[in-house]
Amino acid sequence: MSMEQNKTGTFFTTAGFLLILGLAVISWFNQKLMEREFSKVSTGTESVEKKLPPSLVLSTVVLGPMRGLIANSLWWRISEQQDEGNYFEILQLSDWITKLQPTNARVWTFQAWNMAYNIAYEFPDGESKWKWIYSAYRLLAFDGLKYNPKNYEIKKEIARIFFDRIGSTVDPGSNLFKKKWAYLIMKYIPDGTREEIEILAKAPKNKQEFLSDPLASELIQLSKKEGLNLFDPDIFYNYNKWTEQQKKVIINNKRFNDSLRKLDIFLKASGLRNELALDPKRMLYIDREYGPFDWRLYQAYTVYWAAKSSFRDFLDAPSTEQPLIRQALTASFLDGKLITEPGSNIFITTNNFKIIGKLHDYYDYMMENHYSPRIDGLHKAFLEQAAAILYTFNQIEAAKEVFDHYKEGYTDEDLDFETYITSSLYKTLHNTTLPTQQAMV
Repeated sequence: MSMEQNKTGTFFTTAGFLLILGLAVISWFNQKLMEREFSKVSTGTESVEKKLPPSLVLSTVVLGPMRGLIANSLWWRISEQQDEGNYFEILQLSDWITKLQPTNARVWTFQAWNMAYNIAYEFPDGESKWKWIYSAYRLLAFDGLKYNPKNYEIKKEIARIFFDRIGSTVDPGSNLFKKKWAYLIMKYIPDGTREEIEILAKAPKNKQEFLSDPLASELIQLSKKEGLNLFDPDIFYNYNKWTEQQKKVIINNKRFNDSLRKLDIFLKASGLRNELALDPKRMLYIDREYGPFDWRLYQAYTVYWAAKSSFRDFLDAPSTEQPLIRQALTASFLDGKLITEPGSNIFITTNNFKIIGKLHDYYDYMMENHYSPRIDGLHKAFLEQAAAILYTFNQIEAAKEVFDHYKEGYTDEDLDFETYITSSLYKTLHNTTLPTQQAMV
């Protein structure tokens, strides 16, 4: 064997030894990390890990430090696919990253955005678009927040889905999206009122609390004997499929009237939480602080997910947190009231005049405490639009109140109501967006 061949053999032997040594070090380090992670799970010091299903435990614990490297490579792949417009490929890659890094809020918001915007736009029909938009909502509300329950970026992305996609003014399917959401909600709050939500907010939190009422417990036990599980909404609400014996024992027994009403309330409150990820108590809080809203429409849910605090604290929040909520309040004024009839094709949105007071409160506070030329312009435009719309709907006294409000800050004593209304009507019809113009019809 030549000296050169001997050197080559020595080199590969040394390289092989170093490779084996490196792998051994990595294996030892990974083993220690795994032991530490499993220790966290077993001792309860890592609350998020407890929520992980076995498939995610495998990726987050067993892979150890390797999961970060894998996730980074997947992000690079997503970037490449984004440039090429391969949105369905991106969907699969994003799903893999959520399994590698379930507490990374960015991947959840990115995946939902890809579904609600890019993939939804790939389909020409509204029904298919809606499926992707609604799936994006459920992904964030049920999965993203499950692993990141306090993450505001996820909640804000949900608010954007409601405002920009369900409340879209440019997508041809926007009216269908509004209908789809409204019909989902109307299973639980048919009229979308605060009064309905107040009732649901007082419902028992769980079955045990419901059964603490002796008569309610008797109702459930008797229904079981008759072969009915009244905690199943499909059974409870489809009583037309019950046997005559079942109806006689349960529905026709006046002793159970109050318990049946309470069960109806309990099932509706539970349905909001379990089927739509909505808490009736928070809905009531938001309506009292920012409303009143028609809770069958998207504006209420934009605020539900975007609001971080009370209305008073919101007024002093950073300017970056305000636009989405302000826009939702304005949109509610323009078309935040629903007129519909069950079983018909009637679905009309019109003005929510009750929200004007909250918009006045917002602009008055901002003008006094956080003045800027932009706020000044928005305030002036709002007053002109509000006066024009109120006058169009024969709300003359309310329009005069807006006019008086306008005179206090923007003009002299000589401007009369008729001149102001004429000017406001012209500006609203010629210099505003389509939704504002439609609000006058």
